[in-house]
Amino acid sequence: MRKMKDSGIEWIGEIPEGWEVSKLKYLGRYVNGYPFKPDDWGDKGKPIIRIQDLTGSTDSPNYYDGDIDAKYHIKNGDILVSWAATLDAFIWNKGDGLLNQHIFKAIPQEEKITSYFFFWMIKEAMQNMNNDNKHGIFMQHVTLDVFNNFSVPLPPLSEQKRIATYLFQKISEADIMLVLRGSKEILRLGRGAPHGSPPPQKLPARLAPTPSSPKTFVFIESLFRIFL
Repeated sequence: MRKMKDSGIEWIGEIPEGWEVSKLKYLGRYVNGYPFKPDDWGDKGKPIIRIQDLTGSTDSPNYYDGDIDAKYHIKNGDILVSWAATLDAFIWNKGDGLLNQHIFKAIPQEEKITSYFFFWMIKEAMQNMNNDNKHGIFMQHVTLDVFNNFSVPLPPLSEQKRIATYLFQKISEADIMLVLRGSKEILRLGRGAPHGSPPPQKLPARLAPTPSSPKTFVFIESLFRIFL
């Protein structure tokens, strides 16, 4: 069993010796989407990526055919974070598009955190922000200040790669429920990340958008929490 230490953060609890705790603002750059208006919508151009396009609740995107700053352009493999109504992280896989408001494009500082671990960490963090930092009655949202200053565990880069590789391998298995039934056995093996093959160079777009279903959240949390 690895030697543990108190992280000092309630939602994290204990972390292995050698891990750190960092605020999200130190781990990446976050670009908020453009505030498109209904007058901007059309039936040609690039699709506007809205929250419902991330969650899969619609197959009818709006389009924009004008000029717009390059920072709002999205491509496959980009990590997108919905911070209003639906609080979650996704990997985009529907081709080139334009980022709408209420969504961050999350760009990791790769000298500190790998893209793979960055995605899983934000996804887990958003669920805890969802529990603790809801604002508004009808629309849940997380302010930029809350997001930037939210603390997360940060393993060394080598462990980040092993953890993220393991999680992607498991979530790609055909029978998710079989993995869930085996989660107690995984927990019994301890908190150390299993060794896996080296991750590919790009985030696998087939995983996005990650479904916002209770089963998916349980699956992700049952595996990810092994390492926290």
